[in-house]
Amino acid sequence: MSHELPCLPAEPEISGIGVRVAIYVQNLLSFIPAISALADGEVATYELDAVRDQSATILITAFGILISAMVQTQTLGLSGFHANIVLYLSWMNNTNTFIYFLLYVQHKSQLGPHQIRNDFISWINHIKAHFSKSVTVDERPDVTLKLQGATESTADFESADLQPRSILSLFFRVNVRGVVALLGSLHLSMMSALGIWVWSRPLHFGIEEEVNACALDLSSLIVVGRSVPLSSPGLRIWSLIIYSALVVPGLNLLGPFFLFILIVRFTSSWRAKRQMDFRHARRASKLRSSGINPPKPTSQTPGVTKRARSLAKRSLWALQMWYNPLLLPTVLGLVFLFAINIIFIVSIEVTLRQNSALIDPGESDWTFGQTLALLMLVLPLRDLRVFGARKDVSAGLRNAVNWQAHTEILWDLVRRGADVNVEAEGAPYPTALLLAVKQRRDAEFTRILLSSGANPDIPDSEDCTALQAASANGDREIVKLLLAHGANPNLEGGQYGTALQAAAAAGHTEIVKLLLEHGADASIQGGRYGSALQAAAASSGENPNTEIMELLQLHPRAQSQDHTRSSQSGSGRRWFG
Repeated sequence: MSHELPCLPAEPEISGIGVRVAIYVQNLLSFIPAISALADGEVATYELDAVRDQSATILITAFGILISAMVQTQTLGLSGFHANIVLYLSWMNNTNTFIYFLLYVQHKSQLGPHQIRNDFISWINHIKAHFSKSVTVDERPDVTLKLQGATESTADFESADLQPRSILSLFFRVNVRGVVALLGSLHLSMMSALGIWVWSRPLHFGIEEEVNACALDLSSLIVVGRSVPLSSPGLRIWSLIIYSALVVPGLNLLGPFFLFILIVRFTSSWRAKRQMDFRHARRASKLRSSGINPPKPTSQTPGVTKRARSLAKRSLWALQMWYNPLLLPTVLGLVFLFAINIIFIVSIEVTLRQNSALIDPGESDWTFGQTLALLMLVLPLRDLRVFGARKDVSAGLRNAVNWQAHTEILWDLVRRGADVNVEAEGAPYPTALLLAVKQRRDAEFTRILLSSGANPDIPDSEDCTALQAASANGDREIVKLLLAHGANPNLEGGQYGTALQAAAAAGHTEIVKLLLEHGADASIQGGRYGSALQAAAASSGENPNTEIMELLQLHPRAQSQDHTRSSQSGSGRRWFG
């Protein structure tokens, strides 16, 4: 079939330079918060929230180009060639979902009270719990914060975020859990629906058959660096297979999700093996220094000298010590997503250039739609500004903790998005939670900080955790809050060694019961007294606290520990758990 050139109508509102540049820029901008969040080796809660906000903003605007393409197909008509340009742009927009997903997995995999193990069962259980209540009211606690040193008339500090005063304010406090996953899945499904529509009947897609015939006969697409004719049967088959596999909402995210978890699992296993090899190498070095020649490894890389192998191993270990190896899967994922964006940008530009002779000259006209698309860049740029502002707020919270500012100031900074776990190095109470628990013994502010994501296991300069301090002080309500939010009762450090020893030494029977109920180990050795039982006996003097001693003696581990210690008393050796 012969065609007169050009034979494809121009679509400046869809593939014009303004639209393309806007989508390119907003997708590349989405990597900036991700890189900034990973720069310090951890993804803080406020950093994850910033990436979530930006990803949701870009995904919402990404629906616009898909919806406009579908509407135009049904009204004015759209060629299959330009529909594929829309699909290429939509593939780029999908990367925002996976950027947030990478950082979310990294955040949840980090050490802390709510850490999720890197296996499929743990993540499946987490997903079930996360989406069991998909729509909830804002989780900020509905409490009244009583300020230190305030009078009765000024003691009640009520935040508008905490106390909704109207039905309208309550409506705006309703949020959808997993909003990025929801938007990303729906966008992927809508894109796949358009792809199936295009490739199921390419000759009859949404415009005159003569125009589509021109597109099929003469135009081509750049697919991973290769020029493939639009009429290629292989291109059509593979397109239908891929889009059909991604069309079902929810299920279209499971494949990438489990693939990434598998990579994280593999990386963790590899890191554990490297650490074991390093320990074996150190043990062998110590044996050689003692005059003992350890057996040489049975397999060595041929053609590589011993000095080169040693240098490579030391360099690899130094790299692991300098760079957090737990970030490796996330960094590789970001590099892969960035490469995908570059591939699609190059593919779109080369595709349009090599088919420019087929398209009417109006394709390069500047239109209102292109101007509007560029103006939409204000939204991701605004999110970048907010992200930087949150870093400034976190620095402000660090200074406020260092200077032990009033509770009202601390809470205001946390509410404005500061990282609640930011540490003031050198301060006697390096975090806001330690300041609230150890110095102020403020149960309500402790509740707010824990609900905002505070890590209860961060120690102070003397390795004393908030749980140990609250147990020593006898603050039962604070102890309950800390345990309910995942505080580890068996962390060792500080003056007493463990929280159980601190409570036993101070004679706080109810707190001892609470700690034992939450898995505290009475057999742990260390601290000022040596064990929780010794702490209870030594601090009681002439009037021993028999109830605490009975509780500790009834503890299974304490019984076995006491039996072992008595059996070793004749040998004069000190027992270590």
